[in-house]
Amino acid sequence: MPKEEMFGCNKLHGNNRDKWQPKSYKLTVRHNELFQKYYQGLGIVPDGEWDQFYNHLKESLPVSFRFTGFKRQSRVLLNIIKTQYFEKLVDIESEDGKPIQPLKCMEWYPDELGWQLNFSRKEVRNNTALEKLHKFLISETESGNISRQEAVSMIPPILLDVKPHHKVLDLCAAPGSKTAQLIEFLHADENKTIPDGFVVANDVDNKRCYMMVHQVKRLQSPCCVVVNHDAATMPNLRMSPDSPDFVSYDRVLADVPCSGDGTLRKNLDVWDTWHPAHGPTLHGLQTRILKRGLELLAVGGRLVYSTCSFNPVENEAVVVDLLQRCEGALELVDVSEYLKGLKAMPGLLTWRCMSRSGDWYDKYEEVPPKLLSQLRPTMFPPSEEITKQFNLNRCLRVLPHHQNTGGFFIAVMMKKQQLPWLRQIAPTKDPFLKGHKFATDNSTEKKQDDANISQSKTDDGQKKLPEEVSGGQSKTSEEGVVIEKTNTEVVSSDQNHNSEQVASSEDKNDEEMPDKSGGDSNASAVPQNSTDKAEATSQEKRKLENDRNQQVKKKQRTMGFKEDPFLFLKETDEVWPPIQ
Repeated sequence: MPKEEMFGCNKLHGNNRDKWQPKSYKLTVRHNELFQKYYQGLGIVPDGEWDQFYNHLKESLPVSFRFTGFKRQSRVLLNIIKTQYFEKLVDIESEDGKPIQPLKCMEWYPDELGWQLNFSRKEVRNNTALEKLHKFLISETESGNISRQEAVSMIPPILLDVKPHHKVLDLCAAPGSKTAQLIEFLHADENKTIPDGFVVANDVDNKRCYMMVHQVKRLQSPCCVVVNHDAATMPNLRMSPDSPDFVSYDRVLADVPCSGDGTLRKNLDVWDTWHPAHGPTLHGLQTRILKRGLELLAVGGRLVYSTCSFNPVENEAVVVDLLQRCEGALELVDVSEYLKGLKAMPGLLTWRCMSRSGDWYDKYEEVPPKLLSQLRPTMFPPSEEITKQFNLNRCLRVLPHHQNTGGFFIAVMMKKQQLPWLRQIAPTKDPFLKGHKFATDNSTEKKQDDANISQSKTDDGQKKLPEEVSGGQSKTSEEGVVIEKTNTEVVSSDQNHNSEQVASSEDKNDEEMPDKSGGDSNASAVPQNSTDKAEATSQEKRKLENDRNQQVKKKQRTMGFKEDPFLFLKETDEVWPPIQ
């Protein structure tokens, strides 16, 4: 490819045809009509503050950083920066001649370890008066003494209230700034070199997992493991092969993928690409991730759900959907007074949905047929009584103009009891743990299955299909996961029965075959010799074989979750010994 095409350039002709010039890049216009219409219609901003809110979104995001909390020298380092750098940042002007406000401590961050510079990264790099501070921040960041992180993204790990003995799961961890913060909280007790707890940091993106490893290794902590998996189908883990139980986490952080309209101050591309359909597109994924996080959370544990979006379809709608499903096993925690000095708006109790074209819908019944696949019932608010019952006002929505930050949504939940769909699940049985004292015998279950099959026969001796046997009911597998029966369960057990049918049909043909001298008018239709008889028997076998093949046309489902990539085998399965 010519370099002028590669770089998007104008080619000159004539004597200068070998020269090329770069095209001028169009600056992003920080304005979006649908964004204004949507959020003004929802009323997420208090009356009279919309202009201030919208103007702050057009400004660059200030730099913020924090001192690592589990390093002994953090206090000494804070004192050095205060005396040698912060006090000198007075009467400094930006490139456009505007005076720059001095640094300020984020009063809601514990122990004065969170700080914010009221100028953007570009100004920090280009301003000569800040050059010395810039180099110092870079060197201390590489050594792990300082972590540069957006101010609002520091809030969820603080609200998790992590203790050194907690088992913590970060479902969507990359690039790792929140994970690093969680590790710092584990090491808060400096009298203990290695805490009892640990952090499992998971992300679905393999490349971002490598970024997370680079971020976390600066802290030199042995209490973190990085996992590359889909958060919506995060598998159960054991502490060791000899452990009978799966790990239940004391703390779970679900900072789920979102439309990202709260990051407009740093991600300028969102101005051009944002539209109201982004939220409904991600609603299902966010719900599945939150549901899986609640399943992995221990009873009495705490989960924080967060997004960098203002959209209630991605926030309150997801939270209230799971609250209704959990039937009282889950409750929102009031954390409004937990972070003193943090300014945030309460969660919405009612909202509306908008189509991509900008049409409003107050209820699901108003959605036209062509949009039923885009706007689902769970995206709309329930009745006012239900929203008040679940205390949705305990959610937090951080607005940029209140404390010169980005936008964020946080909901803190506590699991009071086991989830309804997990209460009746059978005890864990794992064929991979054969020989251990907690391994269970499958013989009883096998006998019960054989008894159920024998009872499913009809009066004429034929067996019912699985759908008829179960009557639409589901079956619990060894692993305690509810699965559906498949037609393949009947095929192997039917083989002997079908062979008996073939044998009986042969005897029946022998008995019903008329005598040659009988002069029966239908004698011509009946095989008269052994060759014809064998051919008829062969046709009968092929017919039975075709019937069996038709029964197994339905694709077999693996055990476990629908999206689970693992297949669990019984100890009695003939495939298991060679694999073992």
